[in-house]
Amino acid sequence: MKTETKISITENERIVLRAIVDNEFQDGGDVIENPVWTFALYSAHKSGISGKALSGTISSLVKKGLVGVDAIDLGELGKTPHDDDTVWITAQGVAALEGDAN
Repeated sequence: MKTETKISITENERIVLRAIVDNEFQDGGDVIENPVWTFALYSAHKSGISGKALSGTISSLVKKGLVGVDAIDLGELGKTPHDDDTVWITAQGVAALEGDAN
C-alpha cells in the first residue's frame, strides 16, 4: 500500500504559494499551472518577501516540485527573479498549501 507523504512548507513558502493562488493575474479558472508574473509576488500579502529571499523561496518551491518557473534567462535562475519571469503552482503545490491549512 502506497502512503502519501506530506510535504512540509516554511512560512515564506506558504506566503508565496498563497500569493500565486490569490494573484490578480489569475484568470478566474484553474490556478494549477496558470502562470503569473513574478513582479506581482514582490508585495505578496504585504509580506516583505523580496529580492534574494523571494528568489530563495521560489527556488526551494521548485526543488520540492510545488511551483514551476519560466525565466527570461535560464542562467539567471536562482538569482533575483526578473520582473518578466513567470511562476505557477503545481497540483502538488496546491495540495501542500491545502494540507498546510489543516
